[in-house]
Amino acid sequence: SGAKKSVRKSAYKLLLSSIPRQEIFTQAIGNVFLERFGLNDDSPFALSETLDIIKETNPLLRERKFHCAKPGRPFWICNASMLGPQWSDNGDIVPIQFTPFYCGSPYCHSIHYEDRKRWSIGREIDFEIGGGMVDTFAFLGTSSVDGLPKINHMAAIDTLYQYVADKMESDSKLFLGVEKEFYYESDDVLKRFIRVPTPSSTLSVRDACGIVGMAFALMFRQRLLANRLVPKENYWNALTEKEQGLLMQYGDGGLTDNLAILPMVQRQVKRIVVFFNGYIPLPDMETTKEITYEIFPSTNLLPLFGVSVEGTKFGDFKHNHIFEKEKLDELISGFQDMKREGKPAVVRQRLRVLENKWWNIRGNWEVEILWFYLEHSDNFISRLPEDTKAELLKGKEGSLGNFPHYSTFDKDWFRNEEINLLQAYTEWCVLENVDLLKEFLNV
Repeated sequence: SGAKKSVRKSAYKLLLSSIPRQEIFTQAIGNVFLERFGLNDDSPFALSETLDIIKETNPLLRERKFHCAKPGRPFWICNASMLGPQWSDNGDIVPIQFTPFYCGSPYCHSIHYEDRKRWSIGREIDFEIGGGMVDTFAFLGTSSVDGLPKINHMAAIDTLYQYVADKMESDSKLFLGVEKEFYYESDDVLKRFIRVPTPSSTLSVRDACGIVGMAFALMFRQRLLANRLVPKENYWNALTEKEQGLLMQYGDGGLTDNLAILPMVQRQVKRIVVFFNGYIPLPDMETTKEITYEIFPSTNLLPLFGVSVEGTKFGDFKHNHIFEKEKLDELISGFQDMKREGKPAVVRQRLRVLENKWWNIRGNWEVEILWFYLEHSDNFISRLPEDTKAELLKGKEGSLGNFPHYSTFDKDWFRNEEINLLQAYTEWCVLENVDLLKEFLNV
């Protein structure tokens, strides 16, 4: 349970090396979590189903090592956040998706960046972000260049899987009507190939994991020395084909959507299972007239239902409203009903999706969500050994702390007893609802 300490220890060692400061955290994540799996290197990653196409159209990559998931595995969507240039003040945060098939943002935004007031030398820039996706191996390219020698590789820009793009707004499908160079078509995807310079580095599994592990990126950006530790990579918008790339700082996807619901709704996934493993107890609906951030400080759940969390330091959630506000009371009341019965806080809910232009989500359709909320359960506690029950009665003074509500943000390590009990509780919650899960997922 000392993973956080291990990352910190590795980072301290790297501080004494010559490695660039913005790569220290990413490298530490690789050393602690990826080394044992052979993933702690700079190799790009891709789908095994598309690797032959990549190497066929890019001769320089034919001898390059790629990491590929085994065929048949779930499609990995790694959610990150683009925070802006290192010199800019915190403003709108743009969600970025890393996958083995493509990277980028499928919705287009024009963001204005300005100098931090205390460090200002008058810099400001308007920059277009998103609107299309680029092959993962070419994501860190710098620009589009006409007339390059054929030795430079072709980077395929796609607009997500065709069935996904058809369900999204038109500005995410700009490539479909562009007549330039040529298109690659198959049953699964529509791509347009453009020629770009070979990137000096490629996005690796280590890069992606390091970026999404940087949960404290926003806080670091406000500190002169810590700012240099925030992961920084080039971003070039392939949509415009005009602008040079810009060095951007990146952070955890939880800075915009910690539950990763929005990318699923964006793809019009009809059924979603959400495990809400937070550290915030549910509010008492019998004494609460209106759910507010002050009463229930959940930056993950409230913004989805249009409840403001303005003033939070944990991210930028003001663009996340996709469900009707009154459905939040229904959800919290459902959790509380299950808790009163001593059962796991599990609620199945059908929700109408509202249009959201920032996330490029179409409205006026329904999604079903099966919510699991981490909350106290008398039925589970009653099944525990007597010595464990006695330890739980000690509360924060005991070895099991404030079970089951543990904050992973400000705690360096967890006792084995805490981890084992939390694992057993989560397993019990699932097994108690196994028939519901099978029916919901049609398995």
